[in-house]
Amino acid sequence: MPYQHEPIALLPPAAADDRTLITHLTQLINKVYAVAERGLWIEGTARTSTEEMATLVRAGEIAVARVAGEIAGSIRVRRVPAGNGVPMGHAGDAGDAGDAGDAGGEGGAGGRSDAGDIGEFGMLVTAPAHRGSGIGRALIDFTEHHTRTQGLTTMQLELLVPQTWIHPSKATLHKWYTRLGYTPITTHPLPDSHPHLSPYLATPCDVRVYQKPLGPPEGVPAGTS
Repeated sequence: MPYQHEPIALLPPAAADDRTLITHLTQLINKVYAVAERGLWIEGTARTSTEEMATLVRAGEIAVARVAGEIAGSIRVRRVPAGNGVPMGHAGDAGDAGDAGDAGGEGGAGGRSDAGDIGEFGMLVTAPAHRGSGIGRALIDFTEHHTRTQGLTTMQLELLVPQTWIHPSKATLHKWYTRLGYTPITTHPLPDSHPHLSPYLATPCDVRVYQKPLGPPEGVPAGTS
């Protein structure tokens, strides 16, 4: 069934103080990632924490999709600071990994770009009850539009992939991102950009960085920006 959505929107900073909301988002993300990245991390490794989620919401970086008032999916979006190679956080991807239409990815600055005009999305998840409804695509569309309205011209994401074997959900996500216009621009070992995460890996992994040109900023004709 197509996604019958309420308008997707960034959570207001004040929502960071809503402990019920923050706990729900944290549990949703950790539940989805546990399935989507099974075999990549040591059993029991959590994708995020309530403290991190509260920080991201307070920074205005978390958007949610709702169906009948309930959160059906969420995504993180931010601008990559100029010259900043600091990653977005726990590299990888999640979402509804069994359904490319509702899968997601962890954005980051692992591409070592000077950035400045680059946005990134990550921590994309769809609630299990809403898989196959197009929420993942709708959330990405929202982040691309939001990024373009900020005057940025490129969107970036990272995909965590095992070095020596093919992870089924990662292969599906690669195909999906490619269909959405994202192109791999570089690949590097996870420890290069996220050394603090190395002890939690169950298998050696690389970070594959994708980018997509978004065109000129909103309201700026092509060739004049």
